[in-house]
Amino acid sequence: MILTKQEIQALITQGRYDEAYQSIVMALSSNLFSAKEERELKEIMHGLLDLMPVKEKAFSVEEAFHAIMNDEDASLGLVHLEKTNLRLHTTQIQQCFDEGVSMFANALLLQLCVEQQLPATFIYHHPSGMKCEVIPATLTPLLDLDVMNEGLAMIHEYFAHENPSLMQLIIHQFMIDISMKYPIETDESEYDTIVLESIRSTYLAMQDEAGFNEFKAQLPKERQIIVN
Repeated sequence: MILTKQEIQALITQGRYDEAYQSIVMALSSNLFSAKEERELKEIMHGLLDLMPVKEKAFSVEEAFHAIMNDEDASLGLVHLEKTNLRLHTTQIQQCFDEGVSMFANALLLQLCVEQQLPATFIYHHPSGMKCEVIPATLTPLLDLDVMNEGLAMIHEYFAHENPSLMQLIIHQFMIDISMKYPIETDESEYDTIVLESIRSTYLAMQDEAGFNEFKAQLPKERQIIVN
């Protein structure tokens, strides 16, 4: 069962640190939380590590990269690398890009490299099948891209008042979709196409094609064409 942030906080208050820790890992792997909520959960996790016995905190940098490369608790590995100086681990990063089994985990690893402004040059295996040379320090962080901001505004406009719970699921799918296109194919003019595809993917994942068709029918004709 996926716990809410409040339920996880209650476990911490009760001193049930291991249960809280595992609950956060499950939550981060569930794809049910918005980017803001995921950041809050990660902050709780970092604070929780300071409360837990040393034996519970043992997770080396090598183990973190192994988790990412093999897509085993990749989200947990990425959380640990957030506070690691990645400039010291360019070889492991390239190995993940070359051999990692999860394109999404590698996409998130690239985001960490951009956030830390790594000046090294990597060969990134893009989910589209292309190989591209990237220097993270020269890339704009994902959350700062115009296509991201315009897309989030569009999703908010469509769903914030009618169905905020569905909106959070769509935001999460949209961020996954943008991550899988980054750092190419993220032109601002494409944001409505990506948003509508994310909305369709979310409805179909819920097995609610009728709901998507009802939503699409309310769109202007030029936008209906995008998702036909």
